[in-house]
Amino acid sequence: MQGVGVAMAVLGIGALVAVWNRPAAPASGGHHVGKVAAAPNPEVRIRVARGVTVIEIGAEHGPLRLLASDSSTTDLTIPARIEIGEAGLTVRGASGDAVRAGDWCELRAGSGATTLDGRAIPGAVRFVRAGGGIDAIATMPIETYVPGVLEAELYDGWPIETYKAQAIAARSYALHERRRARERARAYDLDDTTHFQAYAGEATRERALEAAVDTAGLVLAYDGDVLRAYYHSTSGGRPAGAADLWPIAGEWSIHLAPPLNPTGPREDYSQNSPTHRWEVTRRVRDLSRRVAAYGTQLRAAYAKIGRLTEIAAVRTNASGRPTLFRMTDDQGQAFEIGAEHLRLALNADAPGLAPLPGDARVLSNDLEITISGGRATIKGRGFGHGVGLCQFGAAEMGTQGFTCREILEHYYPGAEVMSAGDLARW
Repeated sequence: MQGVGVAMAVLGIGALVAVWNRPAAPASGGHHVGKVAAAPNPEVRIRVARGVTVIEIGAEHGPLRLLASDSSTTDLTIPARIEIGEAGLTVRGASGDAVRAGDWCELRAGSGATTLDGRAIPGAVRFVRAGGGIDAIATMPIETYVPGVLEAELYDGWPIETYKAQAIAARSYALHERRRARERARAYDLDDTTHFQAYAGEATRERALEAAVDTAGLVLAYDGDVLRAYYHSTSGGRPAGAADLWPIAGEWSIHLAPPLNPTGPREDYSQNSPTHRWEVTRRVRDLSRRVAAYGTQLRAAYAKIGRLTEIAAVRTNASGRPTLFRMTDDQGQAFEIGAEHLRLALNADAPGLAPLPGDARVLSNDLEITISGGRATIKGRGFGHGVGLCQFGAAEMGTQGFTCREILEHYYPGAEVMSAGDLARW
């Protein structure tokens, strides 16, 4: 889901790194957050591969121990590989030994991490037959998981206080989503993409490891519960509110939490981001087809939209960021669409159109569109949904000497930093 489904993607630096390779900000001195007594360290299940047909498997040290779905165990020579066939999973060792594993199997390295296609993954990894492919789900303690998120989500060299703030936000988001997953009997808690939050695998970056250790067990909380601490790459100066973008009924009443909904403008620290301001030009026919295809997918009224003639903001939030747009077509039809849905619609796949390259994508829901002569000029602010912590802003705040708690107070006003163990549930 890019902001509308069950996951509520964070769309942070993990999404930006693939497009930009910006020099890192300088580091600043660290501030100790405080030790946490008996901090909870529950296991999380991370889907690290989805729907693949072959996975190359290795181990940092020693052989691989295989547990098959029939409860048999085998030591495999490495490198090994797992394949999917009509009969289920087959595991082949380097010496040619093959084990038919059925619908699932689990691999654990003798010591150290297991490697999947060259990426080190700590903990046990379960491989599950999923349709015609293989899903790989790694299980590890959350404090082992958090450094891998920091390594994927933040640039090397950013200040330690930025890393600590991100660690607390990422841990909070993960624990909230973990609870949701288990209430729904989902086979995994999160995956390793920005659909949830990016995860690099076993972390080696010293700053990521230090920040996770120094904040172990700490989360953002509001009203006695762990906060679903969304974050994004760049706000562009006008933060978004969760209640304006996403569902608020039932379980999603968390989106009404004041720390996720700005009550006015806040100081902008994201000017150094390469996406603080951006502009793309697209063909109107392309935009129209993508909006219609997205509407068809959602069964929305604008599935029948014609050629777009105008897209204009009709409502903004307290910070001045658009929350609702009106789309008008050449047939005189007018349709309203939420800001985040508009961003997704303009980037949507459509029959007969190639996927958009990175430099043509609409990066945020804070945008203005001018249509003239068959072309649409889209000017925007920031990258991502705009809710919660702004990573480039947090980097600048860290550089200026703000502590991680001050950074979190800026982006989640009214939330409290506390041990997860002190909450009634997490």
